[in-house]
Amino acid sequence: MVEPNHATFIGVLSACAHSGLVYEGRRYWSSMLEFEMISSMELCGCMVDLLCRASLDEDAYTFVQTMPSPPNPIIWQTVLVGCKRNKILDIGEIVAQRVLELKPHNAENYILLLNLYASHSEWEMMSQVRKEMKDRGIKAVSGCSSIEPDGLVHEFVMVTGLTPRRMRSEIS
Repeated sequence: MVEPNHATFIGVLSACAHSGLVYEGRRYWSSMLEFEMISSMELCGCMVDLLCRASLDEDAYTFVQTMPSPPNPIIWQTVLVGCKRNKILDIGEIVAQRVLELKPHNAENYILLLNLYASHSEWEMMSQVRKEMKDRGIKAVSGCSSIEPDGLVHEFVMVTGLTPRRMRSEIS
């Protein structure tokens, strides 16, 4: 009999997260512990993702607090994204504080917090976060995506609206 390994469980937990199979994901997590596998940061991240995608942000927060090793910024950011998506302010503020302690110069984390405050019409708190960003010299980078039909790059940059910009591709 072939026993599952670390990579197997990452694949299974990720599949459960993307399919909304929370019960099954939790069952596989338990079976992973039965195989006496050490819960790595990657495996813990898969569980946090599973819980957040299922709008179980409180469970994800509790899970992160009880992880065997200190969570990294990506794990905290995953919970913050879930709180923003589900408009959970109380946990979101606590998680944002942790993320900003670990990655104080990452603009994305500030933007997540700003969007969370906006979803609750917390304009004063948004002002404070913007001031903190300005004081620390943190600037948000505009969103950008591109496509390349027929060797010509079409780049779309978010400024105040969609602004298409065309550039020649370096591919001949």
